[in-house]
Amino acid sequence: MRVELDSVGTEMVINEFVNSLYGEEGAVQLISGLHGLNLKIDKQLSEVCMEADAIIIETSSIKALTVWLNSWNN
Repeated sequence: MRVELDSVGTEMVINEFVNSLYGEEGAVQLISGLHGLNLKIDKQLSEVCMEADAIIIETSSIKALTVWLNSWNN
């Protein structure tokens, strides 16, 4: 699944996706396809988005959701 986002909506869309699966208290790791960073969704998300072309969210119900952050490359 490929979702193209603008920089303003990126964090909101990712958080809505995770919340729909786990609720606000669920612990989820973000795995950067380029940098191999393991992070929870938090305030660091915007910093990671600026460094990576793509972020993959791995969950038990969905193998991988790839979010291409094209706006960060502009």
